[in-house]
Amino acid sequence: MLRVALTGGIASGKSCVLARFAALGIPTVDADALVHEALAAGSPAVPRIVARFGPGVLAADGSADHAALAEVVFNDATARAELEAMLHPEVFRRIDEWFISLPGNRPPSDTGHRTSDGATFAIADIPLLFETRHDGLFDRIVVTVCDPEEQLERLKRRNGMSDDEAR
Repeated sequence: MLRVALTGGIASGKSCVLARFAALGIPTVDADALVHEALAAGSPAVPRIVARFGPGVLAADGSADHAALAEVVFNDATARAELEAMLHPEVFRRIDEWFISLPGNRPPSDTGHRTSDGATFAIADIPLLFETRHDGLFDRIVVTVCDPEEQLERLKRRNGMSDDEAR
């Protein structure tokens, strides 16, 4: 099965593209969903995150508070890199396990094999694929793009941001 990565900038249409592939029966996984799981209560990453960023990033339910974390790392490249170093290895480990677990999986060089459900490829949506230097793990890469103004409008609508914040 070909390992395909889907990537692109924020609000560029990755989720829409991933949903379309999923609707066609192509196996898909979303790295952002795996990050959310890694930030959930009971995850081994949460105590490490709290130890590094303080109790203010812990939600009442024991999960990492996404908004509080974003506030800490949004404008601090060092803090963001430290958080990513805690989360990305686990996310990529789980993506690799997901690919391996798919029916009919095979080595990447065997391009003629189909899974029992007919799929010849599977897609992992990974927003920070190139930034994390994991692009070499995939047979193909699909990059979503859209008009920059549309991207800005999507970001503002989705996150309730002002024009300046979105830019």
